[in-house]
Amino acid sequence: MAPNSQTANQAVDDALAPCNDAMRCAVSPSLKNNTPGEILFASDMLLNIPVIVDLLSIQEKRQLMVNENLRQQNAKRKEFDYNVGSEVLVKNFNPSKLDPKMEGPYQITRVFTNRTVEICRSPQVFERLNIRRLVTFC
Repeated sequence: MAPNSQTANQAVDDALAPCNDAMRCAVSPSLKNNTPGEILFASDMLLNIPVIVDLLSIQEKRQLMVNENLRQQNAKRKEFDYNVGSEVLVKNFNPSKLDPKMEGPYQITRVFTNRTVEICRSPQVFERLNIRRLVTFC
């Protein structure tokens, strides 16, 4: 290797080392006031003190957080049953500023049990879509 590339590699290593230390020393609420470095190395990252980590309680706390987040998200959802013959709008994925956010209305031709429906885009074109991409057309 050329001497300049070794110097550049050393500079990158010198810059990344404090970042790694900072990530290992950051406390996360889901880790019960333990840092990732403490969990990984079973030792305090700044002092030479052994740390005993209860991984089962951390896992249980994380599962409780996941369940609570799911409960909150599900509370915001509206129940709606899609029926054959009803009309829906299809959300456009990542529209630009002036593009329409939805297109349609399209008629539902089939309803499936796995949260998908089939819509008729034109007389010969049918498309199966997840209901998350749909909005009811009133």
